[in-house]
Amino acid sequence: MTSEARKTRILLVIAGLPAGGAERQMVLLAKMLDRSVYEVGFLIFNAAGKIYFRDIFEIPLWFRALGLSRQGDGLLLVPRLIAGLHRAVADFKPDAVHASLNVANQATRLTALLRRWNVPIVTSVRVDFRAGYRPYEKKLERLLWRRSDHIICNAETTRMQLIEDLAVPPNRVSTILNGIDEKFFIQSDRPKPSWWPGGQVALIVGRFKPQKNHLGLLAAIEYLAKTNSLYNWNFVFLGEGPLDSQIRGAIKSAGLQDRIIVVPPQSDLSTLYRTANLFILPSLFEGLSNALLEAVACGCPVAVTPGANNAGIIVPDRGWLLSDPLELSLEKALQATDFDRAAAAARASSYFAAIYTAREMAAKTAEIYESVTRGLTPNATGVTRQWPTALI
Repeated sequence: MTSEARKTRILLVIAGLPAGGAERQMVLLAKMLDRSVYEVGFLIFNAAGKIYFRDIFEIPLWFRALGLSRQGDGLLLVPRLIAGLHRAVADFKPDAVHASLNVANQATRLTALLRRWNVPIVTSVRVDFRAGYRPYEKKLERLLWRRSDHIICNAETTRMQLIEDLAVPPNRVSTILNGIDEKFFIQSDRPKPSWWPGGQVALIVGRFKPQKNHLGLLAAIEYLAKTNSLYNWNFVFLGEGPLDSQIRGAIKSAGLQDRIIVVPPQSDLSTLYRTANLFILPSLFEGLSNALLEAVACGCPVAVTPGANNAGIIVPDRGWLLSDPLELSLEKALQATDFDRAAAAARASSYFAAIYTAREMAAKTAEIYESVTRGLTPNATGVTRQWPTALI
């Protein structure tokens, strides 16, 4: 592309930027897109003051926050959201819109239908479709998926679910694995924070919402405490979200205040991953967990539930699989020797470093942008071809 050529404008759309894996991926994508080729816009639905990933403002970017909320806008939320989306597209004039997560995906396509956009739309599905979509969301997806010029999943199992459950043509949906920010592979000598517990420490990172299953893990920890099977292990629950008070109350009711501390999201996660003796991901379901990838990149041993391991990337020689009953499989992970944990972490980190790269994630996403802006779509072998008229 010559310096005089017009850059391709991509508008990235997501509901907000709290401390979450999908949000981190969207910010990472915005950073990695080649600015000699792309002009990037970023639209969020809530207020700019609620942004966790403040480094989004360190890069060249067109940005807009609609400042909407259920509490503040009430019944006017949907019409204001549609109007805000339409104004952003009219002002930024993107060549393609890329939305991520259920709310942004469905709001963007609904607006496109109501306001008759001609701009191509890419949507990202970042959770297990069968477990992660509520019944009404599945019905909406069945109605709206055809308005997605292309769908990106971060796990092949999710891609196959869309093909099987919604009859999405295979050439309209791709799997692009999460990328890991390169900073997580760089060794650091930063000291652990002053609040870090003593003994061996297991770290749990994730939004405090039912999907992440903090309460299920709490029940398992309580059981092990009652049977004197926790030894010198302590736990750090790092996050925020709607279950915050319920989680804190459950810790107090179980008498685990001396074993579990709850801390808000931290800016320097890599130091925490490197300090922890174990990373636990107890989720009921995931697409591909960003926190899991980051922990492994930092050399932290991991223990995951089957739902958290939807992508199948943790096998017995790379970490511990937490099956039911959770308390018994958790006890085995806690009883592993330091040598076994270090060996599993090293194997997992070596495997991940070769596959989950931010550059690869951005490059493959850029290929999708190139395809949809030219009216093409990748087929199964990655070669582009014109869409059949019936699919447009």
